[in-house]
Amino acid sequence: MKLEVVKNLDSGEINKSKWAVFFERIRNNREVELCIIGLRFLMGMAFIPSGLVKVEGERFTRLGVETKIGYFFEALFQASDYWKFIGMMQLTAAFLLFTQKFAALGNLIFFVVISNIFIITVDLNFKGTWVITGMLMLSSILLIIWDWFRYAMLVRSHGSAVERTLYREPAVIWQVIGLLLFFSLVFMIVIFG
Repeated sequence: MKLEVVKNLDSGEINKSKWAVFFERIRNNREVELCIIGLRFLMGMAFIPSGLVKVEGERFTRLGVETKIGYFFEALFQASDYWKFIGMMQLTAAFLLFTQKFAALGNLIFFVVISNIFIITVDLNFKGTWVITGMLMLSSILLIIWDWFRYAMLVRSHGSAVERTLYREPAVIWQVIGLLLFFSLVFMIVIFG
């Protein structure tokens, strides 16, 4: 099912599908928008501690290499540049989610990273962790749907003229709060561990 607004080139009128009308109504709801902003903050918070640990070149877990999970994390840790790269991607995704302005890009990075983490937690049989990573992945999918209008032009068919609907951006106050919150969290984690 496509969520698109197709403009009739002959008459100039716009035909909206039921899904497009529903999406537009939800997208313009202030309470839903506040929930999305809060979800972005929560998702960003999930990546800050683990991202900082990796960027600082520290181990993520103290499990021994005799366990599958410990062996896996030790192998990642030994690939130190890759380990730090994963941490940088986690911090980049978190930062972009907190900015609100660039949250759609941050969520794409978040989705790629959390999808990999979810598969690892399922494959290595992390007890209960797959539930948390699965919920984070579903949250990321929800944000992809929320920002679908930003991605639509990348995947639309070439035969239709899709009119881009402009939705309001989060207020500047949420962008400022996001940046202050991000840097405060990073500072507290670095200082207090």
